[in-house]
Amino acid sequence: MNPPLRLVVLANGISKPGSLGGDTRIFVELVKRWTASGVVRPLIVTSAECRETCIDYGLQEGFEYRLWPDAPGVWSLGRHVLRAVQFRRLAERLGPELDYCRTIIYSATDFLTDVAPAYRLKQLRADMTWVASRFLFVPNPFKGWKYSYEPGIRIPDLKLLAASFYQKVVFTHVVRRANLFFITNEVDKIHFIRKGIAPSRIWPIYGGVHFNEINSTPEQPKMYDGCFVGRISPQKGVLDLVEIWAKVCERRPGARLALIGSGHRPFEEELRRRINGRGLGKSIDLLGFMDGAEKHKVYKSSRVFLHTSVYDNYGMAACEAMAAAVPAVIYDLPPLRIAKINSIYICFRK
Repeated sequence: MNPPLRLVVLANGISKPGSLGGDTRIFVELVKRWTASGVVRPLIVTSAECRETCIDYGLQEGFEYRLWPDAPGVWSLGRHVLRAVQFRRLAERLGPELDYCRTIIYSATDFLTDVAPAYRLKQLRADMTWVASRFLFVPNPFKGWKYSYEPGIRIPDLKLLAASFYQKVVFTHVVRRANLFFITNEVDKIHFIRKGIAPSRIWPIYGGVHFNEINSTPEQPKMYDGCFVGRISPQKGVLDLVEIWAKVCERRPGARLALIGSGHRPFEEELRRRINGRGLGKSIDLLGFMDGAEKHKVYKSSRVFLHTSVYDNYGMAACEAMAAAVPAVIYDLPPLRIAKINSIYICFRK
């Protein structure tokens, strides 16, 4: 029997403790299953802080870590890029330790802090296999998050314009060197095909639901009329959610909404201003980040799940809610139709 392959996971851009992005959840679940199958022997390259995230979600005993400096997020763009350059150099030192023919490099995020060292390792030895992840393409900045699926153009948001440029630069590096690409929806294949990538090299990795974890959570009394789970950001439509809930409260005074999630501080503050401006402080409970049994209890104590993302390609939180027997309401987004999950959603239009 052949020894397991060496899997080097570049996970410098994953979620910090107290948060959990979709790319991080997918990385954790993939590594768990690959390791349990005996196919790979992983080495996880990340920071001391992000190692805590890995440990919190089950990558504990038996997992080897290589600790690099903490990677600032793209909100600190200058420091973020400098750290990516440093990681590229650290990858050169890591390279001689690897048997390239039996090594797979997996960049767990599409941030430059994971892509730059993967790109450098691939430069050093072309016979190494690089699996790159790209789980969400930012929308056209001249349409924005909210109007991405509608005709016409609008004045671009400068932050979204910068994010689009950053992602295009990183994507150019990815398609130039990577061997395989993990995405979350068939619709995103078009971005790679336009770059000349064969469809056989593009693999949709659909998010899963922990039925056992959900089923082991006891049934709860209905405390909330609605529930939302997601990152506090424009993409998730949380400001729309405030307006929606104001209309609900007009028809049903005293209705309560549980809002689970965290995000960039300025946007969290804007959300609180909108809630207070609408007089909904007693109708919307901001519960912050939750996961596991704590989150499932809120699902089961809610009558309906509100998935207000205005731009999406899968909708994992809505799937979790439905697995807990909570009906979900979403916007009618084309990628969710292609994912064939809208047939069990109740849809409303923007």
